[in-house]
Amino acid sequence: MGNRVLAVGEALIDLVAARPGELTKTSGFVRKMGGAPLNVMAAANIFGAKSELFATVGNDFFGDFILRKFSKYSSTKNIIKVDKFTTLAFVSLTKDGERDFEFSRGADAELTYDHIDKEIYNDSEIIVFSSATAFIDSKLKETYFKLVDKSASDKKIVVFDPNYRENLINDLDLYAKDIRYVFSKSDIIKLSDEEALMITGESSIDNAIKELSKSENKTIFVTLGKKGFYLISNGKSELHKPIITVNSIDTTGAGDVFLGCIIGLISKIEDKRNITDEEILKIAKKSSIAAALSTTKKGALSAIPSMKEVERYSI
Repeated sequence: MGNRVLAVGEALIDLVAARPGELTKTSGFVRKMGGAPLNVMAAANIFGAKSELFATVGNDFFGDFILRKFSKYSSTKNIIKVDKFTTLAFVSLTKDGERDFEFSRGADAELTYDHIDKEIYNDSEIIVFSSATAFIDSKLKETYFKLVDKSASDKKIVVFDPNYRENLINDLDLYAKDIRYVFSKSDIIKLSDEEALMITGESSIDNAIKELSKSENKTIFVTLGKKGFYLISNGKSELHKPIITVNSIDTTGAGDVFLGCIIGLISKIEDKRNITDEEILKIAKKSSIAAALSTTKKGALSAIPSMKEVERYSI
């Protein structure tokens, strides 16, 4: 099938506070293109995939901005304009690069199953589910779960990142149930430490890792920020410390870059179902370097490094 990769989810505008601090105290915003699936697909494209994003944006100047900017990374023919305002995320960075976040939902909720091009789906071996907004009741949620089921049934390689956002979720029990369901259908999963606790129901990361290690036929990455990541595969788990140390100024999208790099590198492998543990570790280490480098600049997409930059570091 080649290196084509399909994702569904939100394409939105990040309105980033001009100065670090609380959102309520900011005096202005800088407009950035964003949304986890969009970031992941941009990174996947840079690292070797032919990425296809299915999303809905508003019939407004923000929607036009997304279409224009994303065209540098991928085709935009599957980003559909609808009669809603483009979804907005208001983001302020703290002094250590973490985020204060507020959300105004609009067009991203309108993606339907009929929007998905069947020919592109059939030609894609990897289907990516990394939406933060798909677990909120909407047409997008219906589409998301329908595509999860179809992708698993069709033996696609299902990639999942819950992208948990605390202030988007009202019913945490339902959310945990939903992400466990998608987890059960997935082959490659990226989790934060917080998401690992939710998936397993454990109260410590050590116990969560032990529980995740019982998963069959799954490759799981649990990212720990500056502490590195766990790689869990074939009943084994191992903590891998960061390859490089950087001066982080903006962690926005680092997890998306990590996952996008993994997807891009896997997409270039012919026999994707039989990747060795050694190969997947090498891919994960390169992806960890890419994610770390992405935190040294402001903005998720503008900070994605090139493969040449990543390969300067030995693994």
